[in-house]
Amino acid sequence: MSNDDNHYPPRMIAMLEAVWGEGFLSPGGAEEVARVIGSHRLTGLSVLDIGCCAGGVDVALATTHGAAYVCGIDVEDPVLTHARALVARHGLSDRIGLVKVAPGPLSFPPATFDVVFSKEALVHIPDKHDLMREVFRVLKPGGRYWWAKTLRE
Repeated sequence: MSNDDNHYPPRMIAMLEAVWGEGFLSPGGAEEVARVIGSHRLTGLSVLDIGCCAGGVDVALATTHGAAYVCGIDVEDPVLTHARALVARHGLSDRIGLVKVAPGPLSFPPATFDVVFSKEALVHIPDKHDLMREVFRVLKPGGRYWWAKTLRE
């Protein structure tokens, strides 16, 4: 992917963070994450964040909601670079890993995560059926899948 193909170059990230808050590139921020999770705790659980963008969701999942480990994945280098810096500033590099992925099947073994979370990323994924198949493949038995979207039906 060339820099011209990135949806979120550094200047766009800075502009969106100015509007939505540190680490967030879309409406709702940490409050939207909390709304989706509700009263559930993630204490001791491993979480996959699909479309982690600038890292705000991952920081919220680890700090506010108690996730033991969060693996954030994204397809763009600029957002991952930004997210890594954010995670380091919060001292969470031991609890949050960030991985660049290619579109398509997830590279994780079956039953890897307790929770799969995604905020706003589904709009960018053309084949949602394949994604859902992958989500349920990487979830542990009894695991949960939560997604956040700003526009409510």
